[in-house]
Amino acid sequence: MRAVTEDDTGLTVLYESPAPSIDIIAIHGIGAHPDDTWCKKVDTGSSTERYVNWLSDKHMLPAVVPNARIMRYGYQSQWFGDEAISQKVSTVAQRLLLNLRRDRKVDPHRPLLFIAHCFGGLVVLRAMVDAQRSENEWPGIFKCTTGMAFFGTPFRGAGGLDQTVMLQAALSQYAEDQIQGAVLNILAPGNEILIDLLTYFLETRQGEGKAYIACFFEQKSSNVGAILHGSPIQKFVVDETSGCLDQSEWTEKYSLSRNHFGMNKFGRPKEEDFQTVCEVIEKMVKGSPGLISTRNQGNDFHVQFQLTGLPVAGHFVARDAEMEKMEEHLLPTKAPDTQKIYVLHGLGGIGKTQLTIAYARKHQRTYSAIVWVNGRSRDTVVQSLAAFGRRAGVAGVSQSTTGTAQQAPDMNADADAVLRWLGLGKNSRWLMIFDNVDRDVQNDEDGQAYDVISFLPPADHGSILITTRLPSLGEIGKSIEVTRLGDDQALELLSDQSGLHRSLSGTRDPSYWNAIAYPD
Repeated sequence: MRAVTEDDTGLTVLYESPAPSIDIIAIHGIGAHPDDTWCKKVDTGSSTERYVNWLSDKHMLPAVVPNARIMRYGYQSQWFGDEAISQKVSTVAQRLLLNLRRDRKVDPHRPLLFIAHCFGGLVVLRAMVDAQRSENEWPGIFKCTTGMAFFGTPFRGAGGLDQTVMLQAALSQYAEDQIQGAVLNILAPGNEILIDLLTYFLETRQGEGKAYIACFFEQKSSNVGAILHGSPIQKFVVDETSGCLDQSEWTEKYSLSRNHFGMNKFGRPKEEDFQTVCEVIEKMVKGSPGLISTRNQGNDFHVQFQLTGLPVAGHFVARDAEMEKMEEHLLPTKAPDTQKIYVLHGLGGIGKTQLTIAYARKHQRTYSAIVWVNGRSRDTVVQSLAAFGRRAGVAGVSQSTTGTAQQAPDMNADADAVLRWLGLGKNSRWLMIFDNVDRDVQNDEDGQAYDVISFLPPADHGSILITTRLPSLGEIGKSIEVTRLGDDQALELLSDQSGLHRSLSGTRDPSYWNAIAYPD
């Protein structure tokens, strides 16, 4: 084994999509190198050696999940020799969690998938238990883990690694202080810590939205004597019984025609076992958004209302009649099992946006969340939805704030995640506002025109308010034309803005005030 240095430990990015929608973390076993674990020597037809890392090679896993960020986690794993370290599952799990929290601080709600070999799988189990027990300390890690692929993980012990034999072999070559064999204890069948760990992990898999699990088991025996360069000893390190959790809708097992030390190494895209592994991982990645949506069903959907960035007029004259009609149709108590759509249409500057803000402010405590969407273009719609998703902590939404919708393709995925969140069955008391939907989708020359219907949440609940200059949009729901203020309202507005009382204005002729309020 190649020595593990400080430069080898921690998280290392092996491949990153320009707009990653999922993080994939690979964790090696005990007595293994963080990088070499995933590398296979391939025949090049020459004397030059070539090793392929299937996690980073562009023809391997990155070609299957191009929208991912793929990383490997490294830790000091040598238990014998000059670099031997006292190590245990809980310690490695905590360091893994610390690394994930630091790395995912900007985007803690991105889906997460683990790939683990042997002892590394036990590290994942402990990390999941700790992350679930202390979700505030490890935000987003348990909640956003959607898949785990285990390669030869000894859930019930590694029967092929006799701890006594291994320690005796180590003592024959190394001094006692060069051996840290306690880490092997958890690999013993019947070990109480291992039994408890598996029990605690299975307890985390209650209720809806379980992460997908794939258990890969070896079909060939291994020369375990080679671990310490001793005499050949052929054994199955982790047999099928120990290396597989009970099958269910969310847990599957797959055989690999390899031994324990080769089951995690692939060199060519057409290898049968590699194709099997890739199909499983691709399935997990594709199922992640729906899985997170299922988990969100039980969440508290309250999001604090904010007016930041919205155009608030210094003077607003109440439109009681229009407000009353909006309330009759949009309040959640009105037809709660129906998606309610109300369209305010009228000339630009007529007061549609200010009326909408007044409604939102008046009823902010009535709704669990108010989603304000800048409807000026398709890009602004996507950006508004992504921004809301970040503020609300919607699972699956990137926390990155850089780039435009064109520069960051993941914003479209973020927008979709918010729409799915709004579509969840228990999330039904929201108000969604599309302000200034003024581009005509029938205008083929306008590349930023869009069909607002395509951005409505896929659900039969919720309230949607649209402001527009296009009367035709009134056909998608109830609508009202916002017209010029009445004479008394116009006098009140201009009197407030000018600081003059109506009686001092010099005239009470309504046509005079309307001419000032709405000049040609």
